[in-house]
Amino acid sequence: MPPNSITELIGSSYKVIVNLLVNNKRVLSGTNSTAFLQHLERSLPNHFWDLNTDHVAVLLFTSLRSSSRASPAVRSLCARLCNIYDDAERASYDRGSSNNTRSTLFDLEHLVVVTWCLDRLSSRKTEVQLPKMVRTMAPSLLHWIDEGITSLSNASGTLTERLPPDAYAKMCTVFVCLSNAMERSARCDTTDGLQEKQSLNVTYAHLAELILQMCISDCATYRSLPADSRHNQPFEVAYEAYIACSLSVLMVLLGHGFSAASAISSYFKLIEMLDFTQIKNVEILVQTFNMMSTEKNICEITETISNRLLDEIGTRELHDLPNDQLYSFLRGCSSVPIQHLDALEAVSDALIQRSHQLPDLPKVIEMLEYFTKLSYHNSALLEMFVRHVQNNAESATRAQLSSMLESCGISLCTATKVEIPRRRNRYVKHLVISAPQLDSGVSHDV
Repeated sequence: MPPNSITELIGSSYKVIVNLLVNNKRVLSGTNSTAFLQHLERSLPNHFWDLNTDHVAVLLFTSLRSSSRASPAVRSLCARLCNIYDDAERASYDRGSSNNTRSTLFDLEHLVVVTWCLDRLSSRKTEVQLPKMVRTMAPSLLHWIDEGITSLSNASGTLTERLPPDAYAKMCTVFVCLSNAMERSARCDTTDGLQEKQSLNVTYAHLAELILQMCISDCATYRSLPADSRHNQPFEVAYEAYIACSLSVLMVLLGHGFSAASAISSYFKLIEMLDFTQIKNVEILVQTFNMMSTEKNICEITETISNRLLDEIGTRELHDLPNDQLYSFLRGCSSVPIQHLDALEAVSDALIQRSHQLPDLPKVIEMLEYFTKLSYHNSALLEMFVRHVQNNAESATRAQLSSMLESCGISLCTATKVEIPRRRNRYVKHLVISAPQLDSGVSHDV
């Protein structure tokens, strides 16, 4: 299919794809969206050298999400993208232009699509174009960050008027994807990688801090108004996108070992001002509590804020949260002096609903230890955990099995069989682990 014949199809694709990625969705819902991408996939040309930037971005996205597209197509698209960049930079030098062409080569929506592709590509160790593409994207993001900071500095009015939440969400999506790709690509190419990554982290931490400080200012102004003078939407609803995106950025910075102390301090100051019942996305509450549990040294968090978060989380459904967030949340709960039963019930309900998608064995055993430490007992949950350990006993170490048994209230004995009697849980009475299984672990720590 000639490249020109897919121009109309490509032109209508960005709204679908960008909204998909900015909203952190990894699968398409609805027959129209799926049919659109399937049609686009069937229309992929055999050569890509006449395609422009937006065509390459969408085709690369489609190729990466499809198992039917072979790696050569992905490599060709990556090569074409790098070729577009090289041609533009060469033309700039030939003209003697001092402008950095890289910073204006991609618009923000292109960056959302391409950096998501880079994030996905970075898990493929054979993609040799990745380091070059990462270096190509970084200046473009810095260009958008500079524009965002300039608009915040020069404009007047509220944050929503200065930098719309949709634009900030796209910038944060690009940063998260590019930062992940940089982290992985550094393993195969360290040339100036550390300096580029540090520059990107510093610049974006500054933008996030600026956004959060403006949120604090706007929140204080909103709270000072009489009730009848406030706009229809509560502050938390109007600014939730800024809060969620800033939190995602902070979590990525911390996960990659960058200390964003000033931005995190501003985030916690904002959190203290919020009415948690007005925040629709429970992931914000859970991740905030998780960050509180690990970053206590950055700023002093009152026990009242922690309790407020737990009280609100206890009223929500957590079944959509990933396993790592549930694990971190449970670990944080184990460090709180008071047992929050509703919050623990919410976690256990979420885990029970994913009985076939539990974390790996060490995490399950640790979670069982946390529940035991918190004196929380749930028969269905304990049965599920024990069955999971029993089904994977051949890969468990002696120490892990011993820890699991002790958490169930049973001491590890030296007989040929270890049986768990009925005790508190009527479901776990028939678990039997033989002595050879206890000795088959990789390590023998006990």
